[in-house]
Amino acid sequence: ERLIEIDPEEWQTWQRAIAVYMALEDTAGIDAATRAYMRFKRDDDGQIRAGDARRKDANLMRQWQKKHTHTQPGIED
Repeated sequence: ERLIEIDPEEWQTWQRAIAVYMALEDTAGIDAATRAYMRFKRDDDGQIRAGDARRKDANLMRQWQKKHTHTQPGIED
């Protein structure tokens, strides 16, 4: 409950709360946590829609690219 007070929009906290309420067999808590989880969960459709764009552009989301340094002649660090 303290985590929910700190960040009530954190969907993973609500997911864990559902599991806790299920273990406690608290149906009111399960219902409330499920409603909050559904409200704040990630948009899975958005990730699916972005997949086509990522497949078409080889450089998009390419975090493993080598680092490079831009230099200008005559200027040294």
